[in-house]
Amino acid sequence: MAKIEDLIEDFLQTKISPNTKRTYRAILNEYFKDCDSSRLKEISYHDVIYYRDTLLKGQKDKTTINKKLACLRGFFSYLAALGVLIKNPADRNLVKGFRITNISRTLGLNRVEIKSLLDACNDGTVYGLRDKAVSLLGIIEGLRRSEIAHLKMKDITSEEGILVLLLRDTKSGDFYKVKLKAMVKEAINKYIDALPIKLKFNDHVFISLSNNSKGKPLSDHSINDIIKHRCQKAGIAKRITSHSLRHTCVTLALEGGAPIPKVQAHVRHKDPKTTIRYYRELANLKKSAVDYIDL
Repeated sequence: MAKIEDLIEDFLQTKISPNTKRTYRAILNEYFKDCDSSRLKEISYHDVIYYRDTLLKGQKDKTTINKKLACLRGFFSYLAALGVLIKNPADRNLVKGFRITNISRTLGLNRVEIKSLLDACNDGTVYGLRDKAVSLLGIIEGLRRSEIAHLKMKDITSEEGILVLLLRDTKSGDFYKVKLKAMVKEAINKYIDALPIKLKFNDHVFISLSNNSKGKPLSDHSINDIIKHRCQKAGIAKRITSHSLRHTCVTLALEGGAPIPKVQAHVRHKDPKTTIRYYRELANLKKSAVDYIDL
């Protein structure tokens, strides 16, 4: 039997999205760190249930646990198709995932917090200019952190007078075009003009400015760290990540009256239910049952 590391890599080749490959590789390497190929057939659904419950006891988010189970389920299904396993020990009928509420737990920024965040970036440094551009790409363009990290100079363009971002490395692996707002383009230009080095056509837009890795592309984790750091400097107490800015983008667009299909297209939600969930939350808060109660 092939080594488990080779089986994992073969399985990952069936995936298109680089982000999915990276995430699944981490999950599988974690699960099989003390397991070799000879023990694969010994894994039962009891083991997978124990793994699920251990994650829950460790206070892992239920959405995260479901993602890990989906990864294992896919890998075991692949091995069963190859004939390595007789059946899938993570089959849905044997190992249940968690029911996830339709209410999003991601916290977005309100308009006061957005201003505080952008003000925190106005520190007169190239770091501040970079971080402001990164923030606006999340708040207005709704980009994921990986999409910001992978953005290249050649991806900022225009078509028939309309500013456009070309997203080549997306969650789904598909190619997308997103309209670029002028104020975001201006923020990117100010950052690029302040850089100590001149970026070329094929260079990544957001690069490291530290001495140890100067000029190297920022990772998606670095993008997340930038957002968290600037929010802390802005005095924003709630837990904010790069995904929070994407949540903010959807909320702002809906508040501004954008139709749900246009918002869905802008942030590239594959399932319209995801966008509708934001809309329902917003509608329920604006006109809640509590507003009808008069003591």
